[in-house]
Amino acid sequence: QGSVLDELMVDELVHEAEVVVHLAAAVGVRLIVEQPLRSFTTNIRGSEIVIEAAHRYRRQILIASTSEIYGKNGHAPLTEDADRHLDILRGGDVEIEKEVERLIAEREEARAGRDFARADAIREELRTRGILLEDSKTGVRWRKA
Repeated sequence: QGSVLDELMVDELVHEAEVVVHLAAAVGVRLIVEQPLRSFTTNIRGSEIVIEAAHRYRRQILIASTSEIYGKNGHAPLTEDADRHLDILRGGDVEIEKEVERLIAEREEARAGRDFARADAIREELRTRGILLEDSKTGVRWRKA
């Protein structure tokens, strides 16, 4: 047990391993949507930590994902280029969802870089499109106005 963000633990485990199979990730569409920054940190920085340790000890590494990325996409079998559908709009347009996800990620990046004017401009752009953002301690939620 532990966290993929625990660099010392990951280093020790990779050092002891012959091969690394990296499956650690923030799981669940709802978690990803409600806590995007925490999810991105777990997924991106966690992967960096695992990959760096595998490289340091010259271990082969297998990196895999799950079908979670496709959300409620009912088509099977899924392919890498299949559309994702998070169903946040409850039957809404997938293209709208993708655009909102992109703008929220851009806003989070602006906030992380302390570009609050850009972050506010993105919030306003979403508001004019009828999308309301709700910031909370657990992340950003959005809904149609």
